[in-house]
Amino acid sequence: MADETVSKICVELGSIACQRGDYSLTYMLYNRRFAEHGSEDNLALAGSLQKIGQCYAERGRYKQAGKFLKKALAIYRETTPVNQGILRDVLDQLADLSYKQGNFSSASQYYERAMQIEEGLEHRDQEKIDNR
Repeated sequence: MADETVSKICVELGSIACQRGDYSLTYMLYNRRFAEHGSEDNLALAGSLQKIGQCYAERGRYKQAGKFLKKALAIYRETTPVNQGILRDVLDQLADLSYKQGNFSSASQYYERAMQIEEGLEHRDQEKIDNR
């Protein structure tokens, strides 16, 4: 129970640090939280890395944002079954970063992969509707 409380506090403090722009503290707190829990929390770790990447992107620190988003993407890809909507979102964020940095070729590739996932999700949703 105490470990769970410490984990929650680390996440809350990490969120506050991220909002204040203290990314090194954010990363340290999130790492502290996940170092104790191992691989079962990989999705939560990926979500935190994605949030840190978003914070960096919002402040125009695209290189750092890309590093965190790519780490999150790698974890999401290793996780089975991965939530395709989350994977699409990270690819879209990486596409935006690439575009803002003038790397249009890379942006195009990320956008295309995100679009393929989106089309697959739409197809799956339509099948669910048809099967009702």
